[in-house]
Amino acid sequence: QPGTQICITFHRGSFKASATQARKPLLMIAPGTGVAPMRSLIWERMTWRTESDGLSPFGEAVLIFGGRNSKKDFLYRADWQLRELDVKVLTAWSRDQKEKIYVQDVVRAEAEMIWRLLVLDGGSVFVCGSSGKMPAGVRAAIVDAFEMVGKKADWEYSKEKAEEEVSRIEKEGRYVQETW
Repeated sequence: QPGTQICITFHRGSFKASATQARKPLLMIAPGTGVAPMRSLIWERMTWRTESDGLSPFGEAVLIFGGRNSKKDFLYRADWQLRELDVKVLTAWSRDQKEKIYVQDVVRAEAEMIWRLLVLDGGSVFVCGSSGKMPAGVRAAIVDAFEMVGKKADWEYSKEKAEEEVSRIEKEGRYVQETW
């Protein structure tokens, strides 16, 4: 009701991206529940670009965004089309076709890009959204992507080697997950 007092608290999130980090590729993965923080990160990244101190150019930014239906759930569609944001958006719609497609399916389909962004170019990955099956599914998909591409490059590349690579990225603080 209007006039009702409410209490609000803020909790510091785990996203700790910086302008220095933005000079490397950013891979952002979120279903609809996690896309708002990604939008904030993308817009903040744009301010870092305009405040640039003349150092190296900013890295590539890729958002893998998923929802149920492209017509109803394509949150911030107008933002993603803004050229100045310089973000590539890949979508996963689970109800637009007979077979469901989730963000982790896009990760697997884009294995070579994921490998390039995170391994070759030293980028970071941010995962945000529901703490159900999605975070574990995304991590498993990244391990699968590393294994697929690693096997193409080196016939001895294994699931264990791919897991070690993802663990290394986590330890370096380049795999950030904010789920609830």
